[in-house]
Amino acid sequence: MPAKRILPVTLAALATLGMGSAAAGPIDTRHWRVEAGDTLFGIARQLAPGDRDRQRVLRRWILEHNPAVFGGNPNHLPLGATLALPSAPAAQRERVATPLSPTPRPVAAATVKPAPAAGNTARSTTPTTVPVAAPARPAEREEAPPIGRIIIAAGTVGIESPTGIERSDRRLHEGDTLETGPDSTAQIRLSDGSLMTLRPNTRLRIARYHFDRTAPQQDATTLELIKGGLRTLTGIIGKRNRDRYQVRTSVATIGIRGTHYGLRLCGPDDCPGHAPGLYGAVADGAIVVRNGQGEFRFGNDEYFHLASANARPRGLIRPPGVIFDADRGLKRAQRALKAAAARQDRAELIRRLARRGHPEALAIARLLPLARPGLIKADQSQANNLAMKRAPFGAATVVAFNDTRFGVGSDSAAVRDNGTPDQVILLGRRGPVKNLPVMLRATDPLSNSVYGFAAGQATLADIGGHPMGVNWGRWNGPFVVAENGNPAPHAGNFHFAYSPNIATLQQLGQLGPLLGQVTYTTPTFGSPGTRPTDHLGNAGTVNLATMDVDFGAQQITNYYIDVTVNGNNYDGALQQPVSLPQAVVDGMPLANISTSGTCATAGGCTGVASVSFVNDYTQNRPAAGAISSYSINTIDGSSGVSGVVFMTRP
Repeated sequence: MPAKRILPVTLAALATLGMGSAAAGPIDTRHWRVEAGDTLFGIARQLAPGDRDRQRVLRRWILEHNPAVFGGNPNHLPLGATLALPSAPAAQRERVATPLSPTPRPVAAATVKPAPAAGNTARSTTPTTVPVAAPARPAEREEAPPIGRIIIAAGTVGIESPTGIERSDRRLHEGDTLETGPDSTAQIRLSDGSLMTLRPNTRLRIARYHFDRTAPQQDATTLELIKGGLRTLTGIIGKRNRDRYQVRTSVATIGIRGTHYGLRLCGPDDCPGHAPGLYGAVADGAIVVRNGQGEFRFGNDEYFHLASANARPRGLIRPPGVIFDADRGLKRAQRALKAAAARQDRAELIRRLARRGHPEALAIARLLPLARPGLIKADQSQANNLAMKRAPFGAATVVAFNDTRFGVGSDSAAVRDNGTPDQVILLGRRGPVKNLPVMLRATDPLSNSVYGFAAGQATLADIGGHPMGVNWGRWNGPFVVAENGNPAPHAGNFHFAYSPNIATLQQLGQLGPLLGQVTYTTPTFGSPGTRPTDHLGNAGTVNLATMDVDFGAQQITNYYIDVTVNGNNYDGALQQPVSLPQAVVDGMPLANISTSGTCATAGGCTGVASVSFVNDYTQNRPAAGAISSYSINTIDGSSGVSGVVFMTRP
C-alpha cells in the first residue's frame, strides 16, 4: 500500500439507505422493511418456516423482483429499504415471473422513506424512490414453471420451448424439447431427482411432467424420444408411481418396473453395423415394452432390439454397442463432459466461498489473489485453522502496519466490503473470538493498483471488542502484504479494527440536526484499541485519542493522537478541518504539534488517519462510535508507529 496514503473506497459502496427503526420487518403481507441483521436467507426462513422448497422459491422471487435494492448482489440489503413480497399463491408456486398484483398495471415506483433514528424529529424526510418490477406479461404468467435443468453440457446442446423459442438458460419446463449436436452430450436432472444423460444427435421432448412431493396421485412423466438415445436413473416418480411414467418412441412405448435403463433409436444411417430400430438395455429393475404385438418385459442385464412398431422384440445375448458402450464421438463428448464438470466444480467452489466462506486456503486464494502463488502458500497453515466467511455488505476494517518499502515508516488504510472482488474482507474465528479479518483486498480506483493482506502464520495480540459490534487486534509475525501480486516489505505488526455496523455517508449526512457538534474519545474501560507498535516491533501505549466532529457542517474539525513506544513519544494532529466524506473515503493528513518528544527531535512527524463511524443498533444510536487507524512517521525517516483506536461520543 502506498506510503502515507489512504486506500480510497468508492462512494457508491457507501451511499445506501438510512438506519433501521422499530418499523423494520414485515410491514404487511406484500412488503418487508429491512432491519439490522436481515439477510435474504433469514427473511425467507421467517416467511416460510420449515419449508425449504418454498424458501428457495421466495429467495429467488425476492431477488429478481427487487433489482433496485439488490443490484444483482444477494448480500446487498440496505437498512430501511422496502422489499416487495409475492402474494401467498405466488410464494407457493415455483414460478419466478409472478406479478405483484393479480391485475396487470403499469410500472410504478414505491416511495421509501429512510426510517428516522430514535428522537430525531428534524431529520430529512425526502423520499427515495425504488422502482417496483413491472407485472409479468400474460405470456409469462402462462409459462410452465421450471421442472429441472441441464446440469452439465458438452458440445452443442439446445432447449426449445413449446412455442418454438430457443431458451438461453439451462432451466427446463414442461413441453420443452432438448437436442444435442454431433459429438455432444448433456446431463439433466428433474425435480423428482431423476437423472438423464442424452447421447449425441438426440432429440427428446418432455411432453408431460408433474411432480409434487406431497401429492403422489398427481405424478406424471411422459417423454418422447424422437431420435438418438438416452440413459436414465428414474427418480421419485419412477419409484412411487411407476404406472404414470412412460417413454414414447416411433416403434414402442416404454413403461418401467425399475430405475436404471437405456434406449437408442437408430435410423437407417444412425448406427453403423446395427439394424435400424429401437435398442434397449436394463441395468437395474425392469422395463415394459408395448407396441402392436403386445407387452414385453425385460429385467436386469437383459437387452433387446425392436425393428418396427408391428414387430416382436428380439432378445440379445450381449449389450448392443449403441447404448451403454459409447461410440468414438460419444467418448470424445464424455471427455469434454468430464472437463466441463471439473470447471463447474471449481466455479461452484468459488461461489460457495463467496456466499458462505470455506476453510481451504487454496480455494480462498482463487477468489482473493493477494499475491503470487508461491507467496500465498504462507497463509495455508493459518487459513486451515480458521473457518472462513465473507464479511457482510458494507462492513469495514481500518488497518495500520509498519511499511518498509521506502525506508522506515508506517501506513494506514480503510477497506469497506462493497460486495465485489475489488473490496473484499474475509473473516475467521479463533476460539471464542470471531470476525477476525484474515484476508483483505482493495483496489485503488485512481491507479487501479490491487492491494492485499493475508494473515499467514502470524499470531494474534491485543484482541478486544465492544458490545456495539466492534472488535480489534493485531497480527504479529509472518503475515503477507502485497501490491499487484508483489510482496510489499513490512515489519512486525498488522493492526485492525472491524465492524459490520458501519454508518453510510447518507446516514452521516442526516445527523446534523440530531447531533450537531460532538467529541469522540476513547472509553474509560479496558484498552480501547491495540497497543501502538514501531518498526522494530516494540509495543507501547496510547496516551490520548480524541476527535471533534461537526455533523451540521459535515466536517471533522479536530483529530489528535498521542502515543509512547519504547520510551519515544509521537503525536499527530489534524492541521485544518476536513470534510466528513473526504475523511471517510480518503483519510486525514496528520502532523505533530508538540515542541518536545521524538517528533520534535527528528525535525517533525507526518502521518495519516482513517476513520469509519459505527452505529449502535442495540441502543438505536447512529454514529455512536468510531474506529480509527493511524500511522505517524518522523520526517528524517528514523522511526514510525502505527495502531488502531476505538472512540465513542456522549
